Amino acid sequence: MTSPSPPAKRPRTVDTSDEDTEPQRDESFWFEDGNIVVIAQQTAFRVHRGVLSRHSETFSGLFTLPRPAGGAYEEVIDTCPVVRVTDSPHDFKHLLHALYDGLGYMESVAEVEKYSMCASLARLGHKYELSSVFSAAMQRLRVIYTDDYEVWRTFWTTGGRSAKSLRNLYIPIEVANLFRTTEQRNLLPTVLFLCCLLPITDLLDGVRRADGTLEQLSREDLRRCLEARDTYHLKLAHFWAQPWRGQPNSPPRCIEWDRCARFIDTTRSFALDKPLRAPRNVFAATMTSDLLAKDARHAARICEACADRIADEARKLFEAQWDALPETMDLTDVVIDWRSAVSP
Repeated sequence: MTSPSPPAKRPRTVDTSDEDTEPQRDESFWFEDGNIVVIAQQTAFRVHRGVLSRHSETFSGLFTLPRPAGGAYEEVIDTCPVVRVTDSPHDFKHLLHALYDGLGYMESVAEVEKYSMCASLARLGHKYELSSVFSAAMQRLRVIYTDDYEVWRTFWTTGGRSAKSLRNLYIPIEVANLFRTTEQRNLLPTVLFLCCLLPITDLLDGVRRADGTLEQLSREDLRRCLEARDTYHLKLAHFWAQPWRGQPNSPPRCIEWDRCARFIDTTRSFALDKPLRAPRNVFAATMTSDLLAKDARHAARICEACADRIADEARKLFEAQWDALPETMDLTDVVIDWRSAVSP
């Protein structure tokens, strides 16, 4: 006697899965007319296969799901086939915003979240071969992480110089690892320099991304940063200790040395007070020296000749450290055609 055939296998749905808990539907990207469900970790997005495939051959291949002999997809939600990706919901949602709302979406994100969003888009733009998304994200990241001297100088002149702003807005460890993955070698000197400015615990233990992923520097990049911190301590100490102070017998001639000396000695003592307590930012410090000199001149606490001398020496140090950045960060073997601060 022939035993009865087993019933046809039902497509696996979220309700019958015993491997994972039911994914949470994302309210912003759950379209009733969507024809595919993408699950990033435990967040489900019901979207349009054609919209994503139009922008990326990688997505097109990912969505070409084989059907079993029985004609049903292995996993479905609300009759839609399911594709699982390894990306975080945070990253994938930013990508969907860029694809559905256009790249102008990037300008609508709050400043405190903008660099995290750009890193997300660059990361997934590279992974899914979305060249326009990747380029747009990189363009914004280059406002800080750059190989252009004028962009770098503008950054330190106009903002972003405090440790708090670096910690809250700028995400150098995440971006350093991103640049390694995407082979943006000429941008490594500036991003690793910014890593040097992080608190030592963050530098050693790593920092969590907006999605909770822990980002840590590689052993070699960590070594580069620790060695560079010591180098910059010494460079700044030398800057304040050198005899450029506008002495009466040196050009430009100072005619009010007693007053100027008091200001310069006070400023030097402040700059060198417990110098190892925090990393010394040679670029911000030279800009600050320039501004201090200008403010002091306006307040009649220093003569014009000494103020000009301080500003000139600060500018020279800024330019010299820019030119030496690949060497200081031990990256001369990967950086190509680093552009000098002073064009030939």
